[in-house]
Amino acid sequence: MLRIALAAQTARATEDVAAQIGAIQSATADAAQAIEQVSSIIDDMSDIALTVASTVEEQNNAVASIAEGVNRASVEARTGAQSMSRVAGASTGARSTAADVKALADALAIEAESLQSEVRRFLTDVQAA
Repeated sequence: MLRIALAAQTARATEDVAAQIGAIQSATADAAQAIEQVSSIIDDMSDIALTVASTVEEQNNAVASIAEGVNRASVEARTGAQSMSRVAGASTGARSTAADVKALADALAIEAESLQSEVRRFLTDVQAA
């Protein structure tokens, strides 16, 4: 009887070990499936990160291009403003020169009238003599 009881105990222990091995195998399969899913998610995230990095690089290039355009526009605007300033200075100088020429012309006209009067007086004096 001891042998029968021992055999029954061994059979039960073998069944328990078999059940535990089955549970471990099932848990291992579940873990392997979960690891595969995590690996797939990591691959997807890596692809997304590459896409984001590429998009950021494109955006950086676009921003650099815009900044270069703004800088060129700023230089051109500064050059235009400097040219306008030079034109304004030249215009002021020309206006001043024109005013000086007009004053000289007015003075010359007065002198011409005075000279003409003197010449008439001289000619009148010459004829009278």
